[in-house]
Amino acid sequence: MGVNYNDQISQNNFRVVYHEKIDYNETKESLEKMGILTSINKNYHPVYGEYKISLNKDVDYITPYDFRFDKIFSEAYKEVYGKEFDKDRLSYKVSNQLCDILLSKNKHRAILCSG
Repeated sequence: MGVNYNDQISQNNFRVVYHEKIDYNETKESLEKMGILTSINKNYHPVYGEYKISLNKDVDYITPYDFRFDKIFSEAYKEVYGKEFDKDRLSYKVSNQLCDILLSKNKHRAILCSG
């Protein structure tokens, strides 16, 4: 379990799961039926309890390593240029122009243009 060094964006075998409402009537047996771990090997786990987290809505930037990047970038490209994106022909200049156009239109998808 844990990070996959061969595929570092893989979300298999670990994740943070948010539950808006906790059902305190769940039993250990019902959790086991859902495949939820009921115990951990503390040698390999950095967190040893349940903790409340506070979240703040903010802007985050997508990177090419995000599994959604290709789809979002292709949609933004088609929106701006009116044609399908051909990743083999995208130059640095065209990429920067696309980012400038999205930023000037104040599009939410301008998050693609980081770094």
